[in-house]
Amino acid sequence: MDALLVDTEQCYRDIYLMTRRSPKKVIFAQSRSAVEEVSLNMRRISERDGLLNFYHAHHGNVSALYRESAEAAMKAENKPADVAATATLELGIDLGQLDQVLQIDATHSVASFVQRLCRSSRRESPPRMCSYATENQSEAAHFGEEVPWNLLQTLAIIQLYAEEKWVEPPQIPRLPFSLLYRRTMSILYSHTELVPRTANGRGARRTGQRIHPPAQQI
Repeated sequence: MDALLVDTEQCYRDIYLMTRRSPKKVIFAQSRSAVEEVSLNMRRISERDGLLNFYHAHHGNVSALYRESAEAAMKAENKPADVAATATLELGIDLGQLDQVLQIDATHSVASFVQRLCRSSRRESPPRMCSYATENQSEAAHFGEEVPWNLLQTLAIIQLYAEEKWVEPPQIPRLPFSLLYRRTMSILYSHTELVPRTANGRGARRTGQRIHPPAQQI
């Protein structure tokens, strides 16, 4: 099911109602800021309606503690939980019995669409995804800005997979230095007090909420 949403409040209200229809859902968005905006609005609407708040955010800037809390909530049986996420929940993490996936705006690739769609796959029922296409409501300066590109891209991705059975071939980098860099920085940040250099060329040591001159710099 696809919907072209022209009102932000209507969009969040519709997503909220979808989350209330079944206990476990993942709401995929295309950026960290969009994930935070979705989860914040879900909590706001829930509080306004006086109902239980069980919404979580999951992306690379969320601390490991909060990400693990969201994952545990999704795995917990007989308890409702919904998570707004980026590609961090696309694959590799067990989410238990997921009922449905909601997708806000078109994915960046057909492969990403398939990964997210199959997240809700069960043996007794086919996977289910509800896609939302949002568009800029500012006055268009030319015809190109009036075209609902998000909707068209969403439909094209669905058609490529459903009708053509086409998915981008995997691209495996020969020397994935970016992955090595991210893992190295993650380990250093998690297990040491080292931080990157600041704009003025100096570093800092993390000790609670205070900033001290560093013993070492990276």
